[in-house]
Order: sequence, then structure tokens, then C-alpha cells
Amino acid sequence: MAEILDPSNPTPFSPNVLFDDTHCRTVCEQDSGTENSVLQYLQVGLPRGVSPNPVFDPAFYLSRHVHLPQDPVAAIRDCLSQLREGSDLSAVHPFIDEAYLRHQQELSTPNGFYNALFSGAFFVERPHPLVDLGYLGHQLDQRFENYRDAFAAYWKAEEDVSTHVLFDLDFYRAQLGEDHGIKRAVYHYLVFDGAHSPQPLFDPDFYVRDANDRFEITPQRPFEHYITHGQQAGLNPSAFFETEHCRARIGDCDAPLQHFLNGGHSSATGLSLVRFAQSQLHAQASANTGLAMETLLATRPEMVPSQVIPEFDPVYWKNQNKGDLATQEEPAAIRDHYLRHGYPKQRPPNGLINVKYIAEQLAFLGVDDESPVKAYFQRGWHLRRRVMFSLDNLDDTAINRTLSAALRLQLGALDLDVVIVTRAGGALSREFSTCAHIWHLPPKTKKGYEAHLKNNLARLHQALSGNLPEIAFIQTDQDLSLLEVLYDLAGKNVVFSKMWQEPDSDDAAQLLEMHVDHVLTSQAGHDGGPKSLPEGISASSTLGYTTGVLLGARQVQKPPSRAEMRERLGVASDAFVVAGQGPFSLDSGIDFFGVIGAKFRTEWACERDVHFIWVGDGPTYANTPHFYGTYFAELSDQSEVFTTVKDMDLAEVLAASDVFLDTKRGGGDTNLRAYAQNLGLATISISGAGGDILPSGEAAICSPFALPEIAARLKGFADQAENDLAVDQQAFPKIEPVMAFLSELNHCSSSLSLQEPFLKQLLFSPPQRVLVIAGASVAKVLADLDDERKTKRPTGPIRFTRHQLMTSPLSMGAKAALHVDGATEYNVRGLSAGGAVQDIASFDRVLWLLDGVQSELAEIYNFADLTDEILVANADIISEMTALNPRIADRMRFQEGLTSC
Repeated sequence: MAEILDPSNPTPFSPNVLFDDTHCRTVCEQDSGTENSVLQYLQVGLPRGVSPNPVFDPAFYLSRHVHLPQDPVAAIRDCLSQLREGSDLSAVHPFIDEAYLRHQQELSTPNGFYNALFSGAFFVERPHPLVDLGYLGHQLDQRFENYRDAFAAYWKAEEDVSTHVLFDLDFYRAQLGEDHGIKRAVYHYLVFDGAHSPQPLFDPDFYVRDANDRFEITPQRPFEHYITHGQQAGLNPSAFFETEHCRARIGDCDAPLQHFLNGGHSSATGLSLVRFAQSQLHAQASANTGLAMETLLATRPEMVPSQVIPEFDPVYWKNQNKGDLATQEEPAAIRDHYLRHGYPKQRPPNGLINVKYIAEQLAFLGVDDESPVKAYFQRGWHLRRRVMFSLDNLDDTAINRTLSAALRLQLGALDLDVVIVTRAGGALSREFSTCAHIWHLPPKTKKGYEAHLKNNLARLHQALSGNLPEIAFIQTDQDLSLLEVLYDLAGKNVVFSKMWQEPDSDDAAQLLEMHVDHVLTSQAGHDGGPKSLPEGISASSTLGYTTGVLLGARQVQKPPSRAEMRERLGVASDAFVVAGQGPFSLDSGIDFFGVIGAKFRTEWACERDVHFIWVGDGPTYANTPHFYGTYFAELSDQSEVFTTVKDMDLAEVLAASDVFLDTKRGGGDTNLRAYAQNLGLATISISGAGGDILPSGEAAICSPFALPEIAARLKGFADQAENDLAVDQQAFPKIEPVMAFLSELNHCSSSLSLQEPFLKQLLFSPPQRVLVIAGASVAKVLADLDDERKTKRPTGPIRFTRHQLMTSPLSMGAKAALHVDGATEYNVRGLSAGGAVQDIASFDRVLWLLDGVQSELAEIYNFADLTDEILVANADIISEMTALNPRIADRMRFQEGLTSC
């Protein structure tokens, strides 16, 4: 002891494990008259309450051990006593979190850990969720190799410094006010607070509710819990940042909020409601010091223009929350209330968005774990191409019945957003509410109509401003009043009516001339179109109303009967007829259709004639899909089993058929199957395609190329009593030619030079743009699929993305194997290239080629709904996915010859 306390001894032995010689000399040497560090500490440091070790904070220790006498000596003695007894210490320093460290790595026994910690033998750069010494050193332009230097640098810094990229010093101080006089914000938060947020995009109360709702946990230190567990689990830190939405756009990331704040906001939004382009324009045009738009929304909402969230209607939201917002007039404040209280509860931001409609589309996808409003924005559905129908009312009329049926069929067209504007509800209001967004104009009889109309239209403009309809179909059966108030909402206007109303004034004629692009009506003039149309307006006179049914391309007076259609086809009344449809391409499966016909006719012993009739057109020369379909069909003992027709509508052929066989590769067509089932036909589809199975018909779903199973199904249908599957000739249901109606609308949109028909999924045309995403080397995978590497290269435009992994176009062999022949554009990219939802959704057909490795699973879950078909190298992958997610498994197909890398 004498040697330890000898004033002339400059290197005394350390009296205990807590004593750090270098630390004590640093904090006490200038004020002592001795070179002995132990005496320096006893004479100067201890009376001041200075800790003998940089990683032991006596005041912090005493605050967690309130039973001890409140002086530093008591804290030091108790700590040493606990160490001698081998007890488990806790809370020795606010910057050291033993539980966090033990979660990150294996540590020795508590006694061994603290001995190593106090002696300086233990050092990691992140000893606490909020203490990143690498980040601290970067700010101070230093590199730390021990806690003594790091903590000393923190306290010696001239200005306060943050220890974590997410800890915003100014934001934290602003919440507490100047009266607190905080000099070291991180230390204050860890020692005294924990309740206030140190980050603008982190709301402790919101986070705790989210964690409790989703995982039934209540974090005691919410911010630290978010950093260590919450963000990896997909929890949202506040109402202004959606973790999974951000991950889907920037790629899988363990720290999405940190990535977003460190520059990620320049390439993606953190909140699905925020428009990326508008936020970037605002950032370039204003002095927002580089802050993310979501941070401004959380802290300075008055600085954010309404265009950044164009779907939000402050008038609507204030009316919905009059109690909270009765005296609030500022739109930014009302929007802030919605973002904090409305959107987290999945309330729509305006009166146009129809939750029932979105829910129906999610149900169509088989998705039942997403709330409609969240799905609408996170899936980018608010950015889909919009079409608007303006109707006089929603009564039970011919046009309304047909339109509602047509819109029900297009629920599978996920690239389309339908809006209906009407003056009055009616008997079909419920039907329309499940297949479109509905907006009601005020009735003309309402008191103060003009003022109400002006306000109503202003709100409609607000709701549509972020994504105006590409085309509007405006009903003019009564008058031109709908056109007068809605002409400026869409890019193109089509007016339709049963009987054309001649303009009764110069103003009406001018309205038509300036704002109408096409007229659709049943009344024809001498030139085939409506009379007295202003010059420059195209017209169609193919829209007719007959017996309460809206008919399309052909002006028939009654629906086609089974007998009439069989007579036109030259088919006997007792024949067994199977119908198929599509272009003559591999994608549509016409070759497979012929194979099935041959196998069925060969194996089914019956006197009845058998006809497999294909509706479509395309090349018929050698080695085409049509050629092979015909070739295989002719191998049966009845060569006329397989025929094709080009001059009849599908509806007419189905009227003569017993079964609709959907051979389309890659999932089939749900809309067509539903239409056939509505006519009372049995249906068979391949590739595991699902869809609504209606009680009016029978349906089967068969695996791809399962010829025995398909033939057995057909045999079961054919063996039933004659005409049992078909509707009786005398009672054949009236066909509502919804398809013809849709074709006419599509024709209108095509003739107006739009990008493509607005209901492209109902046109049954081959894909124009194809995207292939491969998990392995694209060049190798596609080479594996190509049996004829020297096949002539395809003609036509070929484009590759900037992430291309190939040096040559898709070969004919690869295209045939992938069933994407006939497209006009091919895009190939690797799995690691990523891609935004809007980018992937812009393709007509999306294929994934997978190896089956674990890293692909997250991508599949993020983008499965945008994928038409998933090709796998191992059939076991499909079995595993069936157990995990049957909906995704239905899109998978084992590809012969696709080798794993």
C-alpha cells in the first residue's frame, strides 16, 4: 500500500480493476502536485466525483441503484463488491448496454466481461444501439480503438455531437425547450429521458402501438427497440415512413430508415402517399437543406405543397373529423392530422377512393392480409391508367347492367383504375360499388345547386389531379349537361347515347366541337355516323339497345341460339363440341389444344361426333403452333376433330359448345372462363389457373400437360346425358354480349391514338412487352433453354435494360421454351438488378427463372402479384411453396432443361 501511495512513484500498481491509470492522469494531473496517479485521483478526482474508469459512470450507476448512499464513493465500493462476489452488474455506463452486446455476440461470464471492459481488453464499435463509435469518429475526424479515447472525445468536443446517424440533436432539443439547457443530447436522452423522440421520423407512441398490434409486444425503450429489432421486422417508426414500402423500392435492407435518410430519399419515397417526382421538384426549387420530404411532413408540414400528396382532399377530411378540426382552416394542418391519425387507420384521403372496389380486386388476387387503402397506394394502384364513365344515374337500365357486368370482368385488369361519375344512385349502386370508384354529383333539384356543384367539382378535380383519366365515356341520353361540367377531366372524351341528340344551340355545337373526340351511338346518318356532327369528330353507329340488352359490333335482334350457331358451324345437334380461343401462338396453346383433341377422340369410344373448334387467327405455315395442332389432331381416326374459325365471334362459338378448354400457357384467362361459365358451359383450364367457379357450370383445373387427366375430365363431361352440359335450345339464356361492348370501347380508345386499349386483358392479344428476370446468370440459363443455338435470330425491336446480363437477343429456342414468342419487345435482367413496382408492372408479361435459393424468397413475396409465371429448376420448390403460400405456388411451373447454377 505504501508503494501505491508513494508520492514519488510515477507508476503505482492499480489498486483495483476499476482504476484506469491513463484515464485518471488525464482528468487529474494538471491540478495535483504529484506524479502518482493514485494520489492524483484521491486528492483531486474523487472529491469532484470523477470516475476512476472511462466506462464507469458513478452518477448513472447510483441512478439505477437508488438504495445506495448517493455519493460516488458508494457507487465505486458497491461496484467493486459486486465484482468480487461475481454478481451480475448492470448499468455501469449509459453508453454500454450489456444485453445488447450479448445479443450481438458471445461474451464471457458477467465477471469476466466487466473485468475485460474496465481493463480496456474489450472493445466493439457499437456498445449500445445508439452509440456508433465509427459514426462518432467520422464526425470528429478521429479513429477510436478504445472506449477511453472515444468517450473522452465525446465530452471534449466543442459542440454537441451525435453518436448515431438517426439521432437528430436539434430535433431532440426542440422538443424539450431551451429551459433544459442541454449540452449533450445523447447522454441526456439515455440518462434522463427515453420518452421524447430523437428522430423526426420516429414517433414512440405510434411505434409502440404498431408493435403491439402486429406482434403483441410493448417495447420499454421504443427507439432502441426499433434500431435493434423493429426495422428488421418491418415495423413502421412513425406515420410518415412505411418500412416495407421503402424496402420494395430500394431493395432489401437491414436499416431502411437509415438508408433512406442517408440519400435513399433521392431515389424513392418513404411514404406511399408521397409522389416521388413532385417531392424531387420541390427539393430542387426550395431551400429545404436536403431534408427528405417525409421529414418535412413530420416537422414542417406548412413547407410541403399539396401537389406532393395530390390525392389528399382537406375539405373531405375536415368534414370527416369535425370534432378535431372544427376550427382548423389551414390545409397543411388538416393534412398533418390525416397522416397522423387517418392513414395509419387506413382511412381514404378523399371521397373518391372506394374501399369496396379495392377490396374486390385484392380478393381477385387472393390477398386477404392487406388493408385496401394501404394496398391501393403501396401497390401503386393510384398511378394506374384511369378510365372514367359518366352516367345519368345508376338505375337498372340496359347500359348500366352491361357496363356493371363488363367492369366486373375487368377486376383482373390490375393496370386499370375505373371511376364512375353520376348524378344519382339507383338499383345498381351496389353492383357498381364493387367494381369502380364512385363520385356523386349534386342533384339539380338541390337548393343552391350552382354553389354545391362548384364545390363538388373542385373536390373531384382535387381527387383526380394526381392522375387524370386517360379517356372519359360520357352519357348524353338526357342532355349534354354531364359533358358541360366534366369535359376537362380526361385526356380524351367519348360521348355515347342511344339516340343522338342534335345540338340545339351554337353553344352546344361549340361544346361538342371543342371537347369531344368520338361519338358512340345507335343512330346513323347517311355517312354511317350521327347527323350534324361538327367537323373533326369521329363517330361509330354500332351501339344498340335491343330487348334490354346493349349489343356491340353486330346489330342482332336476339341472342344467338345453340341450333343456329351449330348450323353455321356445320356441327350436328348431338355432337360434342369443345371450344378454345386465342391467336395461333404457343402462348395461347393451340398446339396443345390439337393434341388434347386427338388423344380424347382416340380414347373415347362413342358414336357422337367430336369437334374441337378454335376461334382465332394467325400463321398456318409449317412449324407454327397451328401446324402442330393440326398435325397431332390428324393422328386420330377422325381428321376433322380439329378446326379453326375466323369469321365468328367467340360468344357465337360458345353458344354452340359444351365445354370451354382454356389452354393458355402461364395461367389461363379468368375473365374468359367466367364468361363461359355464365353461359352454362363446363370449363377446363391448365397451369393451375384459379378463378371464380360459378354454380351455373362445372369447372376443372388441371396441371400443365396432364393429358390423361384432361382427357378423363372431358370424357366425364361427354358421358353425361345428351345436352346435359349445354343449356336447352328452347331455354338458352339471353347472352349479354359484354365482350362485344368491351371490344367497342377498346376500339374507341384505340382509334383515339391512346397507348393501348384501356382493357387490354380483355382483348386476348399476345403480349407486346416481355420482361424476363433470372436468378442465375441470364446468359447461362437462356443457353440451357435453347436447343438450337444457331437458330435464326428474331426480327423486330429488341431492347435490354441497363442491368442487362446478356450480349445477344433472345434466341428462338429460348423464346419458345419460355412461351413468349410473338412479342415485339424483350427485356432481360438479373435478379440482383431489382426494379420498382411501376417498372415491372409496365410489362405485358413477366417471367421469373429461379434457382430455388433462399435469397430469392423475399423478392418473390414482394413481386409475385406482378408476375405471370415463375419457372423453377426443381419441382420440389413448388411443393415447398405450396406449404408456404399456395397463391404463389399456383404461378410456378417446372421447366424441363432449366438447370440450377
